[in-house]
Amino acid sequence: LRSREPVGVFPESTTTDGRRLLRFYPAMFQAAIDARAMIQPVALRYLAADGRPTDAAAFIDEMTIADSLRRLLAQPKLIVEVNFCPPLYSRGRSRRELAERARRGDVIAPGLGADDGPHAARDARPAEQHEDSREGEHR
Repeated sequence: LRSREPVGVFPESTTTDGRRLLRFYPAMFQAAIDARAMIQPVALRYLAADGRPTDAAAFIDEMTIADSLRRLLAQPKLIVEVNFCPPLYSRGRSRRELAERARRGDVIAPGLGADDGPHAARDARPAEQHEDSREGEHR
């Protein structure tokens, strides 16, 4: 992060069937705080050929990698939806606050059942604060 290289993390620290978001672990955001880096939340969703959500890409429970690959290869078509959400700026924020903001259901993945109260659609600071906070931060 300090050398401006992008780093990807999965803040749930596990995999699921994709039906709901689990808790995001605040510790996963500490490196971004230390590097004063911008956080770019990205949501992935897997859709079947008919456009409905599918768990075909799930790697969960006692499933082996071979089981997972068999399930994936059995799909005639698998669509991966990549949703880039509003960026979050780490400067002046705690890792707990960043985890909560990144997890918000209407920001990261509408309709996934993030069940922790009302949600803001974006990082709530005014635009001029966004510009100010970019100074010294890395992308």
